[in-house]
Amino acid sequence: MAAFCVFLYVGCKKITVSEMDRISITDPASFVDVAFEDVATDIRVVPLISEEPIDQCGEIKCYGKETFIRSVDRRTLYYFNEGQMISKLNRVGRGPGEYLTISNFVFSPNRKILYLFSSGDNSIFQFSVPEMRFLKSIKVEQMTCFAEHDDSTLIVRSNINGENGIYFINANNGEIMGKLKDISGFSLSFNEKMDFYQPKHRILSEIGSTNIISEIPRKVGDEERLLFVYDFGQSGIPKEYDDCSLYNITSLMRLMQYVRQNSDNVYVGGFCCKADKNAISFWYRRINTENKADMRFYWTDGKNTKRYGGFRLSAMRNPIVPDCVTDDGYASILEGSPEFLFDSQQSFSSISAEIKQVVSTQKMNNPVLIYYPIK
Repeated sequence: MAAFCVFLYVGCKKITVSEMDRISITDPASFVDVAFEDVATDIRVVPLISEEPIDQCGEIKCYGKETFIRSVDRRTLYYFNEGQMISKLNRVGRGPGEYLTISNFVFSPNRKILYLFSSGDNSIFQFSVPEMRFLKSIKVEQMTCFAEHDDSTLIVRSNINGENGIYFINANNGEIMGKLKDISGFSLSFNEKMDFYQPKHRILSEIGSTNIISEIPRKVGDEERLLFVYDFGQSGIPKEYDDCSLYNITSLMRLMQYVRQNSDNVYVGGFCCKADKNAISFWYRRINTENKADMRFYWTDGKNTKRYGGFRLSAMRNPIVPDCVTDDGYASILEGSPEFLFDSQQSFSSISAEIKQVVSTQKMNNPVLIYYPIK
């Protein structure tokens, strides 16, 4: 884990932020427990209906009423519309239109095209939705992840002609349209997820010693706009390690030792990021755990700041934390039996009782989605 976190850190882009304020979240353990009902609005509980069992969820993305779930083994992608499973994609193999694993995926709601990245052969596959009919594939040199920019353009993290960066490419043929920014080191290999939520917002969250939330320009050739730059003070990675390189064994060993000695206090952030004209919010967690219950929520409008733990819901064994961002808020996925999710010895609020009722009626313990904006 220490080595992985070092790779994640070393790979992150280093930028000069002297021209703008850099916020230090200096005490990540200081947060407020809050009831789910006190912060969530317009809560919707949506059972995912399927005539077959849905494999354990590895990733979920929501596009209005349309939802995609990738199985934890990265082989299957389920497509739901208004909570009903319409189709699924499972074409593991080496033939035309077949992939080894689903490393990354995005959906174009306007074009009804699913873009799927298979890292085994550096290809972006295109499938029609809902038929899941294979349309074409395009090759992108040394790509690690991607996102939809608009109906005709994708952005990719890649190494093109020896230069690591984020590039704009034509969604139809893979032609390189321009470069957005350079990325140093190994970020293409170890910082493999772009936290986009909808192309119309174009918000990118990058995680590292210096954490960056920026708005990607609509026009190719324009510069990104930095929205928020932050770190975790001494409980994060100190600035003295900013120049650490995977090629410098001495500095790398010093960084690994720091991470190992401070793993209980080192935080990384920028998950499920949202930004609009009013406020910026994101989630962060300790690097030594994947436990959802350990995640924290940060919100700021520039003057006021709120910091929460996962949102507590009466009788639920674990707090509510988001699994993806939606147009107006977040979505969380619940998997498992009622006995696994709830403590029947505790009192139930009206919303937790509703959730338990929906979970209890699910065939084959299939998942339930909870949609909610945050006040």
